[in-house]
Amino acid sequence: MGQELKKDGDLVLKKRWLTPLLLNKKVPPVPDPSERKPYPLHKTNLLYRAGFWWLIPLLNIGYRRPLQPDDLYTLEDNEAHFLKVEDMHDRFQYYFNRRLEKAYRSWESDGRKQTPFKYPDNILFWTLLETFKYEYVKANTWKFLGDVATALTPLLSRELIKFVQMQPVLNSPVGKGIGYSFGIAALVLVRSFLQLHFFHDTGLTGAKVRALLTKLLLDKSFRLSDKSRNLYPQGKITSILGADISRIDLAVTYFSFIWQFPVGLAIPIALLIVNIGVSALAGVAVLILTLFSVIASVKPLLKFRKKASVHTDARVKSLKEILYNMKIIKFYSWEIPYFNQVSEQRQKEMVQILKLLFSRNVVTAISINSTTVSSAVAFLTMFGERGMQSAADVFSSLQFFNVLSLQLVLLPMAFSTATDGYLGLKRLTEFLGAEEFYEDDLDDSSYNRSSSEKDMLLEDVALKVEKGNFSWPSFELDQEDSVGLKDINLEVKKGEFLVITGLIGT
Repeated sequence: MGQELKKDGDLVLKKRWLTPLLLNKKVPPVPDPSERKPYPLHKTNLLYRAGFWWLIPLLNIGYRRPLQPDDLYTLEDNEAHFLKVEDMHDRFQYYFNRRLEKAYRSWESDGRKQTPFKYPDNILFWTLLETFKYEYVKANTWKFLGDVATALTPLLSRELIKFVQMQPVLNSPVGKGIGYSFGIAALVLVRSFLQLHFFHDTGLTGAKVRALLTKLLLDKSFRLSDKSRNLYPQGKITSILGADISRIDLAVTYFSFIWQFPVGLAIPIALLIVNIGVSALAGVAVLILTLFSVIASVKPLLKFRKKASVHTDARVKSLKEILYNMKIIKFYSWEIPYFNQVSEQRQKEMVQILKLLFSRNVVTAISINSTTVSSAVAFLTMFGERGMQSAADVFSSLQFFNVLSLQLVLLPMAFSTATDGYLGLKRLTEFLGAEEFYEDDLDDSSYNRSSSEKDMLLEDVALKVEKGNFSWPSFELDQEDSVGLKDINLEVKKGEFLVITGLIGT
């Protein structure tokens, strides 16, 4: 059960580093399901929410003993925050149907009825953004304010250095310098809290997106037609459910670094120009060249991910077949051929993943070193143009370049996760637009069941077929639209042992 118990059934205190310092060493009992508390995030006061102190009771329990499912919070109906997946699904369907109707009217008005209607490529992206716009805007507001606080910190550092340089000369009171020091500490503290709330809120939004997409995928999988089931076997659906939705979840957080990058870039550059003049533009040019290299890497990253996804789907499909047919594989000793098949698929997949990781690491290395090169170029240009500047301008400008490095270092990772998320959304959109199976498509007219005595089976006959015709649709390119069995005559008596096998023994 994951929890330590004494012989008499009592819970045992978990031994950790700080356990001897605990004043109260009593282990909290596991609550009953009826005693579980509701999720408190949106019910606590502003101070508890800002410092994440609403988590302390749960952390306190987890430090003393392993957490159990009944220790976790319950989700209540909340119209303002949409905590339950059913509420998120209703809101998503409203926006999705509205966009789908608009796309369908556009398809009709453009006279494209000769081609089948397909979901627009970006309909899922814009619907998700519209569904979770309040949560996402709030999370990105924290990031924007945190970037502003980060960019303003070097200004206070410059004033503090100036004060330290001039204080022996002017014999000014130290209160001003202490104020600058407290101001820097306050900005660093505020920036840390804002960044923590950004990652928490985007992570929570990503978890909501993942739960919603999982429900959409599972609901759709029950409505697939025979043709769609052929296009999307269980292995491919499992791949979308496990890999693609996880990448979309991760992209929710890192996508913010892309569209907010201009803000995080513009403020430090403007302050650099104010600090050391136009010579800062020489260093900025190096950063812009680095930015173009990062943007240029998006296309090959997307290409490698697409190729890897094809091999991933094939590998998952093969593993599914192996698990479902393990008895037959063991009976015919087909372990080695199937092992070689999965190994070959995995090897092809790893080739593409290694290319992807190598390209990502190269771009990341360029981004990390670009700020060092750009700052050196800017200072050399400044020295050649105006000579040596004050220590306050030089060190504060170096801090501005460090601020730029924080933006550039995360940019390759952001582009990489964004391309993975885009590909996952595209694959999921194609799946949601697949053909469905409707009850109206059933045709029972070919069945003629009679209950008269002359049509009743003999007592010793369990199953009887006379001139039976059975057909099912075929979606293979080299076969007809439908295949089946014709003119089947079969009689199975009660207690008779019968084996029906195909050409390969299945």
